[in-house]
Amino acid sequence: MAETNKRIEKCVSFIKDNLTHVDSVIDKLIESDVIPLKERDSIVCKPLEREQIQSLLDVVTRKQKGDVFLKALVETKNEHVADTIKSVKLFEDMTETNERSRTYIKDEKNEDHDEANDKALKELKNKTEENERLKTHQKKLREQLEEKVSRMRELNKKAIESQNKCKKLEDKTEVMQKELNEKEEQLLVLKDECGKLKIQIDQVEQKLKEKDEKIDALSNNLKDVFKELKNQSENTKQILSDNEQHKKEVAEMKKGNEELKKMCTNLDSSVFTGN
Repeated sequence: MAETNKRIEKCVSFIKDNLTHVDSVIDKLIESDVIPLKERDSIVCKPLEREQIQSLLDVVTRKQKGDVFLKALVETKNEHVADTIKSVKLFEDMTETNERSRTYIKDEKNEDHDEANDKALKELKNKTEENERLKTHQKKLREQLEEKVSRMRELNKKAIESQNKCKKLEDKTEVMQKELNEKEEQLLVLKDECGKLKIQIDQVEQKLKEKDEKIDALSNNLKDVFKELKNQSENTKQILSDNEQHKKEVAEMKKGNEELKKMCTNLDSSVFTGN
């Protein structure tokens, strides 16, 4: 178990770069009593997945639960990560291999001990070269990690900025929606008032129509009255004209009468005088 934890410690960068389904791994470790359920939120709330993995590894290595961790990896489709951890060669493993080689040579009194020794040295050299390759690979992974962390921080910063913008837009949208609701309420009130005004207008138009009909009737009556007055006026003019003619005739008659009276008077005077 201690060896497994050491191998995990030597693969931290690889684990962070390749581990997937982190939530599922955490849940498996909770089920195995490695991580308390109450600590789950404190792990998954971290903004970066690498930070979540680091917190997870801290608990595993502190509690020496490397074997349980490997089992959880296999159960969450992370076999490649588990296989890589298992394949890590520790210094103790290489020492044990060399000791076994020496013991075998001594106990069996193998005449080809030089060849076996060369083979062991060659194996040690290969392991050393493999270790160097792993160190080189680890260095590259760390460089990639730093680049990705930098990129993640930049993206996280942009994400926070986007969230702030979204929050402002949401607030603005909420205000606009509130104003829109108020305007809709005002529109409904205006529609109601317009409906009432339309009813009043229809009533006024009906009254105007009735008055127009009355005015038309009065106009027709006035035309008849004007026509009758015109006829009466013409009759009056004719009567006045006839009256003037009668006056002239009466005046002539009076004048004739005066002349007759005068003639009669003259005749009477002649008779009395004997002329």
